[in-house]
Amino acid sequence: MKLPAKSEKQRKFMGAELGRLRAGKETKTSMNEDQLGDFASKELIKSIDVYLDKQSRLKCGHKKGDPNHLEAA
Repeated sequence: MKLPAKSEKQRKFMGAELGRLRAGKETKTSMNEDQLGDFASKELIKSIDVYLDKQSRLKCGHKKGDPNHLEAA
């Protein structure tokens, strides 16, 4: 189960914790490597969906193939 961070500040902190854990240093959390990795990662699926949605739109904002879109004459 992926648990992305609630904020960018939290994501960066968890990334630093992950680095300390991998270096064998003491951490402030009691999370394992998988949990810290989940919190430190960005939610990629959402980013891909947003990108694909933008790519499927015309400059006017209509989606390609939208019947309400009127072509300029």
